[in-house]
Amino acid sequence: MKSVQGKDTVAELLRSLKSANPVARRTAVRELGELGCGIDTVVPVLRQALFDADEMVRIRATRALGHLGEAALAALVEALQHRDKYVRREATWALTKLGSHAKAAVSLLIQALRDPDRRVRMGAANALGVIGPPARLAIPALIETLNDTNLVLCRLAAKALAHIGPAALAALHNAVRSEDTYVRREAGWAIARIERSGTAGNGHEKSAKDDRTPISVSNRTPPNGRARNGKLIDTAVLQLDGAAAHKGVTLAVPDMDRLAREVATRAREE
Repeated sequence: MKSVQGKDTVAELLRSLKSANPVARRTAVRELGELGCGIDTVVPVLRQALFDADEMVRIRATRALGHLGEAALAALVEALQHRDKYVRREATWALTKLGSHAKAAVSLLIQALRDPDRRVRMGAANALGVIGPPARLAIPALIETLNDTNLVLCRLAAKALAHIGPAALAALHNAVRSEDTYVRREAGWAIARIERSGTAGNGHEKSAKDDRTPISVSNRTPPNGRARNGKLIDTAVLQLDGAAAHKGVTLAVPDMDRLAREVATRAREE
């Protein structure tokens, strides 16, 4: 009986998508995603809605596709290349819901790390981290992203490298020799995360759930004139975790800044 009711509801929502009223279409795409049934019929319709004349319909259609699992992957890959930056933003975050099943999108997510819109870049870094080890092709691009003037993006890139795991260590060890203070800090933080997650049996391991805790960001923005590589930092300052450096970082980079040295010293003492 529920199956019949579900089909009837889907049919009614599909009819609403043809309405001339954009509000009706917005409601329809949202509810189609929340229903999660009739996927074979719903995905092509939502894919078509990505090009609706109404911006909110396009955004909600992308969000709805994120609720439909692997069946929506091809549509989300298409959304990632959309002319509308808001659709691209939603596509990156929708791909995080697929986890490692979104590995087919890795190449486009690498391109999205250079998107003109910073929120798209942030979403791409986050999605690559959720994909994890299958996203190893993104390591060079993520290392490059550590140089970005958006410090939140830098931490998202560092988190992504940490989730990719040991395959990223060689590139991260090179990054801790960077002349850029922020690159050294973030690379050291990622190395510590990888090594800490690999200490099974020592009582220091963390679950995947613990390892994906929200980024800690202060509510302060840097004072005017504080620059990085000649460019003003454009977002909030990150608070580094306590054990945010690899035990050998200070040996590799003896002239590290004070905070990085303190963090590395704490990591050595653990």
